[in-house]
Amino acid sequence: MLDETIQTKTQTEARPSTRERARIYVTGDCDGLPDLREALSNHPEVELVGSANQVAEAAPTLTGGHLQVVLHATRSSALPVNEIAALREHTRAPIVLLASNGSPA
Repeated sequence: MLDETIQTKTQTEARPSTRERARIYVTGDCDGLPDLREALSNHPEVELVGSANQVAEAAPTLTGGHLQVVLHATRSSALPVNEIAALREHTRAPIVLLASNGSPA
């Protein structure tokens, strides 16, 4: 009986675990964002919860506390501090900035 228990446990541990899909919300706009949104929506490990051009439009979804990350896109060459502050009012999820208009290095 002990051997059967050990064998069953070993078989269970050897199976790949089911990964939780990353829940992502996209805000803002930048070059290439439609292609990125499409790629994310087709990725098996990603759940694209939604997207909105303005943070205010996203507020009801952002406040749920169920997101793993917010991707915020901008065309600005400066850090969008007001938009980041607006996101922080609605979610504690990490924010990843996507910029299509960077300054030269």
